[in-house]
Amino acid sequence: MRSLVIIPVTMATYVRTTNEGCCSVSFLKFVLHIFNFIFFYTFLLLLIFLLEAVAGVIAYVYQEQVISELEISMNGTFTSQYQFDESRTAAIDRLQRKYKCCGALGFEDWHYSRWLKENPEEKRKVPDSCCKTETLSCGVRDHPSNIHDVGCIRALERQIKDHLNILGGVGLGICLVQVFGMILSCCLYMTIRDYIRPKKHYNYER
Repeated sequence: MRSLVIIPVTMATYVRTTNEGCCSVSFLKFVLHIFNFIFFYTFLLLLIFLLEAVAGVIAYVYQEQVISELEISMNGTFTSQYQFDESRTAAIDRLQRKYKCCGALGFEDWHYSRWLKENPEEKRKVPDSCCKTETLSCGVRDHPSNIHDVGCIRALERQIKDHLNILGGVGLGICLVQVFGMILSCCLYMTIRDYIRPKKHYNYER
């Protein structure tokens, strides 16, 4: 009978102590939640890092192709839409004034434009917005001393590359921060995993 009394007291004491302190069930559940959150956070950082790396590689590989397609598209717009589409005409003039350029690839593009082909009485060889000093009908002379002889695509290409360099630098900085965050997350992940791993030997008080 004495042994029967000791056993329930010992079990009650053991259950009470397992629900208290740093090794309680509720505390271990809390640590497990943190453990799962860190695992998910590390995986998310890794996924974002891979997506950024893939986007950077694609942008670098297809950069020349994008410039080539832009040349074709812009040249077609310059030669076929100028003076036939009011909004595009105004946009072309603003572009040539802002970047001090003439034509898509060069001022020679205007010689083959629909604007001059369908208006043989037009004395101007290039739009007035190509002139270094813009005045009325200043486009009659297409000599480099009078007009900008650089194509607008070249001016845009320089600006696009400058912006890409800035974006690349910012992206590299963000990637380094993400790598540092992943390293810290992995270290914390390993620490918590070792803490909640069941021990091989248990010591019970008798």
